[in-house]
Amino acid sequence: MEENNFSADELLLYAYEKWGISLLYKFKGAFSFVVYDMEKNLYFLARSPLCLKPCHYIKSGKEYHFSLNIDNLRNFLSVPKKQNLQSKCTVDCTDTTHEGIYHLPPGYFMTIEDGQERIERYWYPEKIMQCFRSHNTTDR
Repeated sequence: MEENNFSADELLLYAYEKWGISLLYKFKGAFSFVVYDMEKNLYFLARSPLCLKPCHYIKSGKEYHFSLNIDNLRNFLSVPKKQNLQSKCTVDCTDTTHEGIYHLPPGYFMTIEDGQERIERYWYPEKIMQCFRSHNTTDR
């Protein structure tokens, strides 16, 4: 039997081609990624619910830049070199303590198509607990 050695990037692209955004319901573990779909001219960002892998981004004119490390984005000329003291970030917000730099909250995905951003939550721990409770009570 031939062993296939695929990189994480190759597996991610294969999963995206096969399942599209639904791949999020098949992945487990800590992840953060950006896929650019050339056919749809669409960016697809996602972050696992585990909070271990950040996903930062900036918008510079019509361009977007992404990084796991916030310091990499601070070097762009369009990013102000000051802190965002107004940030009252909760788990679900996209603000960071750096003005002009945003992050995708854990358990969310974002699509960018024709300059339009759409951020959606895909992970709901309360629903998981409801399913777990109903499954356990019906097995008895």
